[in-house]
Amino acid sequence: MSLRSGKEYKSQARMSETEEAASRNSVANESVSMSVADLLKLLMEERKLRAEEEQRRAVREQETREAERRQREEDKQREQETREAERRQREEEKQREQETREAERRQREEEKQRQAERERQARDEWKAQFEMVARLAQDGRNREGEQTGRILKEAEAKVAKLTERDDIEAYLATFERTMTAYEVNRQRWVYKLAPQLSGMAQQAYAAMSSEEAVDYERVKAAILKRYDINEETYRLRFRSVMKSLDESHREVAVRVKDLAKKWLKQQATAEAVVEVVAQEQLLNTLPSNVRVWVRERKPTTCLEAGQLADDYAQARRQAGLESKREDVKNGKGGKQSGTGGQGKGRVGEESAGTRDVDGKGQPSRKRT
Repeated sequence: MSLRSGKEYKSQARMSETEEAASRNSVANESVSMSVADLLKLLMEERKLRAEEEQRRAVREQETREAERRQREEDKQREQETREAERRQREEEKQREQETREAERRQREEEKQRQAERERQARDEWKAQFEMVARLAQDGRNREGEQTGRILKEAEAKVAKLTERDDIEAYLATFERTMTAYEVNRQRWVYKLAPQLSGMAQQAYAAMSSEEAVDYERVKAAILKRYDINEETYRLRFRSVMKSLDESHREVAVRVKDLAKKWLKQQATAEAVVEVVAQEQLLNTLPSNVRVWVRERKPTTCLEAGQLADDYAQARRQAGLESKREDVKNGKGGKQSGTGGQGKGRVGEESAGTRDVDGKGQPSRKRT
Protein backbone atom coordinates (compact mmCIF):
# COMPACT_ATOMS: atom_id res chain seq x y z
CA MET A 1 0.00 0.00 0.00
CA SER A 2 2.67 2.35 0.94
CA LEU A 3 4.81 1.43 -2.05
CA ARG A 4 1.92 1.87 -4.20
CA SER A 5 1.20 5.13 -2.61
CA GLY A 6 4.81 6.17 -3.01
CA LYS A 7 4.78 5.30 -6.60
CA GLU A 8 1.52 7.04 -7.06
CA TYR A 9 2.89 9.99 -5.19
CA LYS A 10 5.96 10.02 -7.37
CA SER A 11 3.92 9.48 -10.41
CA GLN A 12 1.72 12.34 -9.39
CA ALA A 13 4.77 14.45 -8.64
CA ARG A 14 6.20 13.65 -11.98
CA MET A 15 2.87 14.41 -13.56
CA SER A 16 2.70 17.58 -11.62
CA GLU A 17 6.21 18.52 -12.72
CA THR A 18 5.32 17.56 -16.28
CA GLU A 19 2.25 19.65 -16.13
CA GLU A 20 4.20 22.48 -14.58
CA ALA A 21 6.86 22.18 -17.25
CA ALA A 22 4.16 22.03 -19.89
CA SER A 23 2.61 25.01 -18.27
CA ARG A 24 5.94 26.80 -18.29
CA ASN A 25 6.48 25.81 -21.88
CA SER A 26 3.03 26.95 -22.69
CA VAL A 27 3.72 30.25 -20.95
CA ALA A 28 7.02 30.48 -22.72
CA ASN A 29 5.38 29.67 -25.99
CA GLU A 30 2.76 32.21 -25.28
CA SER A 31 5.47 34.71 -24.39
CA VAL A 32 7.25 33.95 -27.59
CA SER A 33 4.00 34.21 -29.48
CA MET A 34 3.23 37.56 -27.92
CA SER A 35 6.72 38.92 -28.71
CA VAL A 36 6.38 38.08 -32.43
CA ALA A 37 2.97 39.79 -32.60
CA ASP A 38 4.40 42.84 -30.96
CA LEU A 39 7.32 42.75 -33.33
CA LEU A 40 4.96 42.47 -36.30
CA LYS A 41 2.85 45.29 -34.92
CA LEU A 42 5.92 47.38 -34.39
CA LEU A 43 7.12 46.53 -37.85
CA MET A 44 3.72 47.50 -39.30
CA GLU A 45 3.66 50.74 -37.35
CA GLU A 46 7.25 51.48 -38.38
CA ARG A 47 6.36 50.72 -42.00
CA LYS A 48 3.31 52.90 -41.69
CA LEU A 49 5.37 55.67 -40.16
CA ARG A 50 7.94 55.31 -42.92
CA ALA A 51 5.13 55.39 -45.51
CA GLU A 52 3.63 58.49 -43.92
CA GLU A 53 7.08 60.06 -43.74
CA GLU A 54 7.63 59.18 -47.37
CA GLN A 55 4.24 60.64 -48.21
CA ARG A 56 4.98 63.81 -46.26
CA ARG A 57 8.37 64.01 -47.88
CA ALA A 58 6.74 63.54 -51.27
CA VAL A 59 4.19 66.25 -50.45
CA ARG A 60 6.95 68.56 -49.30
CA GLU A 61 8.91 67.84 -52.41
CA GLN A 62 5.78 68.43 -54.49
CA GLU A 63 5.11 71.72 -52.67
CA THR A 64 8.72 72.69 -53.07
CA ARG A 65 8.61 71.89 -56.78
CA GLU A 66 5.26 73.80 -57.06
CA ALA A 67 6.74 76.78 -55.17
CA GLU A 68 9.79 76.69 -57.42
CA ARG A 69 7.52 76.48 -60.47
CA ARG A 70 5.45 79.42 -59.26
CA GLN A 71 8.65 81.33 -58.48
CA ARG A 72 9.94 80.59 -61.96
CA GLU A 73 6.61 81.70 -63.45
CA GLU A 74 6.61 84.89 -61.34
CA ASP A 75 10.21 85.56 -62.31
CA LYS A 76 9.28 84.93 -65.91
CA GLN A 77 6.22 87.22 -65.58
CA ARG A 78 8.30 89.95 -63.98
CA GLU A 79 10.93 89.56 -66.63
CA GLN A 80 8.25 89.73 -69.32
CA GLU A 81 6.70 92.83 -67.67
CA THR A 82 10.14 94.39 -67.43
CA ARG A 83 10.76 93.69 -71.12
CA GLU A 84 7.27 95.08 -71.95
CA ALA A 85 7.92 98.22 -69.88
CA GLU A 86 11.29 98.65 -71.56
CA ARG A 87 9.61 98.14 -74.96
CA ARG A 88 6.92 100.74 -74.16
CA GLN A 89 9.57 103.12 -72.88
CA ARG A 90 11.58 102.63 -76.08
CA GLU A 91 8.41 103.20 -78.12
CA GLU A 92 7.53 106.33 -76.12
CA GLU A 93 11.05 107.65 -76.49
CA LYS A 94 10.87 106.85 -80.17
CA GLN A 95 7.46 108.58 -80.39
CA ARG A 96 8.78 111.62 -78.53
CA GLU A 97 11.81 111.71 -80.75
CA GLN A 98 9.57 111.44 -83.80
CA GLU A 99 7.30 114.21 -82.48
CA THR A 100 10.36 116.34 -81.76
CA ARG A 101 11.61 115.79 -85.29
CA GLU A 102 8.12 116.52 -86.66
CA ALA A 103 7.88 119.73 -84.57
CA GLU A 104 11.32 120.78 -85.75
CA ARG A 105 10.32 120.00 -89.32
CA ARG A 106 7.10 122.05 -88.97
CA GLN A 107 9.07 124.86 -87.34
CA ARG A 108 11.54 124.83 -90.21
CA GLU A 109 8.67 124.84 -92.70
CA GLU A 110 6.91 127.68 -90.86
CA GLU A 111 10.13 129.64 -90.68
CA LYS A 112 10.63 128.97 -94.36
CA GLN A 113 7.06 130.13 -95.08
CA ARG A 114 7.54 133.24 -92.94
CA GLN A 115 10.75 133.98 -94.73
CA ALA A 116 8.99 133.49 -98.07
CA GLU A 117 6.12 135.70 -96.87
CA ARG A 118 8.57 138.40 -95.76
CA GLU A 119 10.30 138.22 -99.09
CA ARG A 120 6.95 138.37 -100.89
CA GLN A 121 5.85 141.34 -98.76
CA ALA A 122 9.15 143.04 -99.43
CA ARG A 123 8.66 142.47 -103.16
CA ASP A 124 5.06 143.67 -102.92
CA GLU A 125 6.10 146.75 -100.95
CA TRP A 126 8.82 147.49 -103.43
CA LYS A 127 6.37 146.95 -106.27
CA ALA A 128 3.74 149.08 -104.54
CA GLN A 129 6.25 151.85 -103.92
CA PHE A 130 7.34 151.68 -107.52
CA GLU A 131 3.72 151.74 -108.70
CA MET A 132 2.94 154.56 -106.27
CA VAL A 133 5.84 156.61 -107.60
CA ALA A 134 4.70 155.91 -111.13
CA ARG A 135 1.08 156.67 -110.20
CA LEU A 136 2.06 159.86 -108.42
CA ALA A 137 3.96 160.93 -111.47
CA GLN A 138 1.00 160.06 -113.66
CA ASP A 139 -1.46 161.62 -111.18
CA GLY A 140 0.65 164.74 -111.14
CA ARG A 141 0.40 164.97 -114.88
CA ASN A 142 -3.32 164.09 -114.77
CA ARG A 143 -3.92 166.47 -111.89
CA GLU A 144 -2.35 169.27 -113.79
CA GLY A 145 -4.59 168.47 -116.71
CA GLU A 146 -7.66 168.01 -114.48
CA GLN A 147 -6.92 171.17 -112.55
CA THR A 148 -6.58 173.06 -115.80
CA GLY A 149 -9.83 171.50 -117.00
CA ARG A 150 -11.61 172.33 -113.73
CA ILE A 151 -10.39 175.89 -113.86
CA LEU A 152 -11.65 176.23 -117.41
CA LYS A 153 -14.97 174.57 -116.50
CA GLU A 154 -15.35 176.68 -113.37
CA ALA A 155 -14.69 179.77 -115.42
CA GLU A 156 -17.42 178.69 -117.85
CA ALA A 157 -19.90 177.96 -115.00
CA LYS A 158 -21.89 181.19 -114.84
CA VAL A 159 -25.40 182.08 -113.76
CA ALA A 160 -27.39 185.25 -114.37
CA LYS A 161 -27.71 187.81 -111.61
CA LEU A 162 -30.74 187.37 -109.37
CA THR A 163 -33.55 189.86 -110.05
CA GLU A 164 -36.76 190.68 -108.21
CA ARG A 165 -38.78 188.86 -110.86
CA ASP A 166 -36.89 185.58 -110.36
CA ASP A 167 -38.30 182.78 -108.23
CA ILE A 168 -35.67 182.22 -105.54
CA GLU A 169 -36.20 178.43 -105.38
CA ALA A 170 -36.00 178.03 -109.14
CA TYR A 171 -32.95 180.29 -109.21
CA LEU A 172 -31.12 178.24 -106.53
CA ALA A 173 -32.11 174.96 -108.23
CA THR A 174 -30.73 176.26 -111.55
CA PHE A 175 -27.56 177.42 -109.81
CA GLU A 176 -27.00 174.01 -108.17
CA ARG A 177 -27.56 172.11 -111.40
CA THR A 178 -25.19 174.43 -113.26
CA MET A 179 -22.46 173.96 -110.64
CA THR A 180 -22.96 170.19 -110.71
CA ALA A 181 -22.88 170.04 -114.51
CA TYR A 182 -19.60 171.95 -114.62
CA GLU A 183 -18.18 169.86 -111.75
CA VAL A 184 -17.43 172.88 -109.60
CA ASN A 185 -16.11 172.01 -106.13
CA ARG A 186 -18.99 172.42 -103.66
CA GLN A 187 -16.77 174.44 -101.34
CA ARG A 188 -16.54 177.10 -104.04
CA TRP A 189 -20.28 177.36 -104.74
CA VAL A 190 -20.65 180.27 -102.32
CA TYR A 191 -17.98 182.25 -104.17
CA LYS A 192 -19.88 181.72 -107.44
CA LEU A 193 -23.28 182.55 -105.89
CA ALA A 194 -22.53 185.57 -103.70
CA PRO A 195 -21.71 188.05 -106.54
CA GLN A 196 -24.99 187.22 -108.27
CA LEU A 197 -27.26 187.92 -105.28
CA SER A 198 -29.42 190.99 -104.91
CA GLY A 199 -32.35 192.28 -102.85
CA MET A 200 -33.47 190.15 -99.91
CA ALA A 201 -31.08 187.31 -100.81
CA GLN A 202 -28.14 189.71 -100.70
CA GLN A 203 -29.37 191.13 -97.39
CA ALA A 204 -29.65 187.63 -95.90
CA TYR A 205 -26.10 186.79 -97.05
CA ALA A 206 -24.73 190.06 -95.67
CA ALA A 207 -26.33 189.38 -92.26
CA MET A 208 -24.46 186.08 -91.84
CA SER A 209 -21.24 185.68 -89.87
CA SER A 210 -17.95 185.10 -91.65
CA GLU A 211 -17.86 181.43 -90.57
CA GLU A 212 -21.39 180.72 -91.83
CA ALA A 213 -21.00 182.70 -95.07
CA VAL A 214 -18.59 180.13 -96.56
CA ASP A 215 -21.02 177.20 -96.19
CA TYR A 216 -23.40 176.94 -99.14
CA GLU A 217 -26.07 175.00 -97.23
CA ARG A 218 -26.18 177.64 -94.49
CA VAL A 219 -26.29 180.44 -97.06
CA LYS A 220 -29.14 178.70 -98.87
CA ALA A 221 -31.05 178.16 -95.60
CA ALA A 222 -30.62 181.84 -94.64
CA ILE A 223 -31.86 183.04 -98.03
CA LEU A 224 -34.93 180.77 -97.95
CA LYS A 225 -35.65 181.88 -94.40
CA ARG A 226 -35.51 185.54 -95.52
CA TYR A 227 -38.08 184.68 -98.21
CA ASP A 228 -40.19 182.93 -95.51
CA ILE A 229 -39.81 179.52 -97.19
CA ASN A 230 -39.67 176.64 -94.71
CA GLU A 231 -41.02 173.15 -94.05
CA GLU A 232 -44.55 174.47 -93.58
CA THR A 233 -44.36 176.18 -96.97
CA TYR A 234 -43.40 172.93 -98.65
CA ARG A 235 -46.07 171.03 -96.72
CA LEU A 236 -48.80 173.39 -97.87
CA ARG A 237 -47.53 173.21 -101.42
CA PHE A 238 -47.38 169.42 -101.23
CA ARG A 239 -50.99 169.24 -100.01
CA SER A 240 -52.23 171.68 -102.63
CA VAL A 241 -50.52 170.28 -105.73
CA MET A 242 -52.72 170.56 -108.84
CA LYS A 243 -51.97 169.58 -112.40
CA SER A 244 -51.95 172.41 -114.89
CA LEU A 245 -53.24 172.00 -118.43
CA ASP A 246 -49.81 172.24 -120.07
CA GLU A 247 -48.15 169.90 -117.54
CA SER A 248 -47.67 166.13 -117.96
CA HIS A 249 -48.40 163.66 -115.23
CA ARG A 250 -44.70 162.81 -115.06
CA GLU A 251 -43.85 166.45 -114.44
CA VAL A 252 -46.48 166.55 -111.68
CA ALA A 253 -44.93 163.42 -110.16
CA VAL A 254 -41.49 165.04 -110.18
CA ARG A 255 -42.88 168.18 -108.54
CA VAL A 256 -44.76 166.18 -105.87
CA LYS A 257 -41.67 164.12 -105.05
CA ASP A 258 -39.50 167.24 -104.86
CA LEU A 259 -41.95 168.94 -102.49
CA ALA A 260 -42.16 165.83 -100.31
CA LYS A 261 -38.36 165.69 -100.07
CA LYS A 262 -38.13 169.36 -99.15
CA TRP A 263 -40.93 169.04 -96.60
CA LEU A 264 -39.40 165.96 -94.91
CA LYS A 265 -35.75 166.85 -95.52
CA GLN A 266 -34.95 167.31 -91.83
CA GLN A 267 -36.42 163.92 -90.86
CA ALA A 268 -33.58 161.42 -90.72
CA THR A 269 -35.54 158.27 -89.83
CA ALA A 270 -38.81 156.58 -90.73
CA GLU A 271 -40.06 157.21 -87.18
CA ALA A 272 -39.45 160.95 -87.63
CA VAL A 273 -41.44 160.93 -90.88
CA VAL A 274 -44.29 159.10 -89.10
CA GLU A 275 -44.27 161.80 -86.38
CA VAL A 276 -44.52 164.58 -88.97
CA VAL A 277 -47.41 162.96 -90.86
CA ALA A 278 -49.26 162.04 -87.66
CA GLN A 279 -48.81 165.55 -86.25
CA GLU A 280 -50.15 167.06 -89.47
CA GLN A 281 -53.24 164.84 -89.35
CA LEU A 282 -53.80 165.76 -85.69
CA LEU A 283 -53.57 169.49 -86.45
CA ASN A 284 -56.10 169.08 -89.27
CA THR A 285 -58.63 167.86 -86.67
CA LEU A 286 -58.26 171.01 -84.55
CA PRO A 287 -60.20 174.30 -84.97
CA SER A 288 -58.28 176.91 -86.93
CA ASN A 289 -57.50 179.14 -83.93
CA VAL A 290 -56.27 176.17 -81.85
CA ARG A 291 -54.30 174.83 -84.81
CA VAL A 292 -52.49 178.15 -85.27
CA TRP A 293 -51.79 178.42 -81.52
CA VAL A 294 -50.39 174.85 -81.30
CA ARG A 295 -48.32 175.23 -84.47
CA GLU A 296 -46.69 178.39 -83.13
CA ARG A 297 -45.41 176.37 -80.16
CA LYS A 298 -43.50 174.13 -82.62
CA PRO A 299 -44.19 170.73 -81.04
CA THR A 300 -41.72 168.02 -82.03
CA THR A 301 -44.04 165.02 -81.66
CA CYS A 302 -47.69 164.20 -82.22
CA LEU A 303 -48.21 163.53 -78.51
CA GLU A 304 -46.71 166.90 -77.60
CA ALA A 305 -49.05 168.63 -80.06
CA GLY A 306 -52.00 166.79 -78.54
CA GLN A 307 -50.95 167.87 -75.04
CA LEU A 308 -50.69 171.51 -76.17
CA ALA A 309 -54.19 171.31 -77.65
CA ASP A 310 -55.51 169.90 -74.36
CA ASP A 311 -53.76 172.70 -72.43
CA TYR A 312 -55.36 175.27 -74.73
CA ALA A 313 -58.83 173.77 -74.23
CA GLN A 314 -58.33 173.60 -70.45
CA ALA A 315 -57.24 177.24 -70.37
CA ARG A 316 -60.31 178.28 -72.41
CA ARG A 317 -62.63 176.34 -70.08
CA GLN A 318 -61.01 178.01 -67.07
CA ALA A 319 -61.42 181.41 -68.74
CA GLY A 320 -65.12 180.66 -69.40
CA LEU A 321 -65.71 179.76 -65.75
CA GLU A 322 -64.00 182.93 -64.63
CA SER A 323 -66.08 184.93 -67.13
CA LYS A 324 -69.31 183.45 -65.78
CA ARG A 325 -68.30 184.27 -62.22
CA GLU A 326 -67.50 187.83 -63.33
CA ASP A 327 -70.90 188.08 -65.08
CA VAL A 328 -72.70 187.00 -61.90
CA LYS A 329 -70.70 189.45 -59.83
CA ASN A 330 -71.28 192.37 -62.20
CA GLY A 331 -74.97 191.50 -62.51
CA LYS A 332 -75.46 191.82 -58.75
CA GLY A 333 -73.57 195.11 -58.71
CA GLY A 334 -75.77 196.46 -61.53
CA LYS A 335 -78.93 195.95 -59.52
CA GLN A 336 -77.42 197.97 -56.68
CA SER A 337 -75.88 200.78 -58.76
CA GLY A 338 -78.17 200.74 -61.79
CA THR A 339 -75.26 200.17 -64.21
CA GLY A 340 -75.30 196.42 -64.22
CA GLY A 341 -76.34 196.18 -67.88
CA GLN A 342 -73.31 198.06 -69.08
CA GLY A 343 -70.99 196.00 -66.89
CA LYS A 344 -72.51 192.81 -68.23
CA GLY A 345 -72.04 194.00 -71.76
CA ARG A 346 -68.35 194.69 -71.18
CA VAL A 347 -67.86 191.30 -69.61
CA GLY A 348 -69.57 189.68 -72.56
CA GLU A 349 -67.18 191.46 -74.91
CA GLU A 350 -64.17 190.37 -72.85
CA SER A 351 -65.46 186.79 -72.69
CA ALA A 352 -65.88 186.75 -76.43
CA GLY A 353 -62.39 188.13 -76.78
CA THR A 354 -60.89 185.24 -74.83
CA ARG A 355 -62.25 182.78 -77.36
CA ASP A 356 -60.42 184.47 -80.22
CA VAL A 357 -56.77 184.59 -81.09
CA ASP A 358 -54.70 187.62 -81.95
CA GLY A 359 -53.02 188.27 -85.22
CA LYS A 360 -50.12 185.95 -84.30
CA GLY A 361 -52.39 182.99 -83.54
CA GLN A 362 -52.11 183.33 -79.75
CA PRO A 363 -55.10 183.60 -77.40
CA SER A 364 -56.38 187.14 -76.86
CA ARG A 365 -55.42 188.64 -73.49
CA LYS A 366 -57.91 191.59 -73.35
CA ARG A 367 -59.10 190.62 -69.89
CA THR A 368 -56.54 190.74 -67.09
